[in-house]
Amino acid sequence: MAHKIITWELAGTDIEDMPGRTDETGRIYLTPSFARVVRERIEAAGGDADLLAELADAEALAGADGVFEIPATWDLARSTGAAGNYLAQFPTYQNGAAFKAIGAALADLGFSDHSWGNDANPKLSTYPDEEVELCVFVEDRDPERREFAPVAVTFFDWNSDEEETAIALDTFDPAAVRAAVLQIVEKRGPGMDIFDATSTATLTESLKRFARANLLPYASADEMVAALPEDHPHRGDLDGWLVDFIEAWQEAQAAEDGADEDALFEAWRGRAYTRDPEAEDLEYYPDADEIIVHPDGGRIGVRHMNAGTIYEVFAGRFDGEFTDLESARAALWREHSREEFRAQK
Repeated sequence: MAHKIITWELAGTDIEDMPGRTDETGRIYLTPSFARVVRERIEAAGGDADLLAELADAEALAGADGVFEIPATWDLARSTGAAGNYLAQFPTYQNGAAFKAIGAALADLGFSDHSWGNDANPKLSTYPDEEVELCVFVEDRDPERREFAPVAVTFFDWNSDEEETAIALDTFDPAAVRAAVLQIVEKRGPGMDIFDATSTATLTESLKRFARANLLPYASADEMVAALPEDHPHRGDLDGWLVDFIEAWQEAQAAEDGADEDALFEAWRGRAYTRDPEAEDLEYYPDADEIIVHPDGGRIGVRHMNAGTIYEVFAGRFDGEFTDLESARAALWREHSREEFRAQK
């Protein structure tokens, strides 16, 4: 049974971006509404009489649900991939090429396909604020199926439940649509969230709000700096904010890393115990009277002398003697145990 909605074309013709359904065998099926679209596309491409007759013959064999396989003679039919959300929501929509071109032009401003079947036509949306949706409606190629002009840029405020058509365009030109969106962005001003630098977690939330408010795809701050659109009307302000943000992030990360390091050290330190030297210890600590063992990584040799106690650390290329235990532990941690203990975690 056919189950996945796709787009397809008749290779070698101008008949493309047609809706269909397919199954695991790759065969293409049409529903009654899809068949109407296909018939319209054939007619718009010159009305090939043979194609129209073959379509009618295949449709006559449709089952009770109206679904039928495309004519067997259409061996030039090729799937062009899974249909976008817009076609799943609007199966008879006839302006897929323009919708996809405009979507590509707005992708770096955070727009994506948010088409909803209860609207009149498909839309691309982004959310500058949790309660505000900025929509670009890309109307049907057929003027009779339109609700607005060819393209309408609309704000929807979920708090007030009021809709405002900010700009109506008489063209499907992606560059013109992008220019209209940026005009609105310039009018709104930059969304310069005052970031909370108390932790990397709070900074992450600030960066998400910043990206949303300024129509930027969310990424790391470094990636966002590199990807700032050249034509963004607030590019300079946004770049400055991101540079300050990166500095705050580095400070917060360093503080968290330090706290994490201290916690790891204390956990490693707290499990230490002392025992008599064993055969394997004497290779490194032949004069040791005791061995301080850190079971999560590392040993310290202890020599009791008349002048005091010597703590020996042998770790890889590092070899040192200390007169106090904490200095010896710090060296062992730094030169050996830290990485071993981190790997266990």
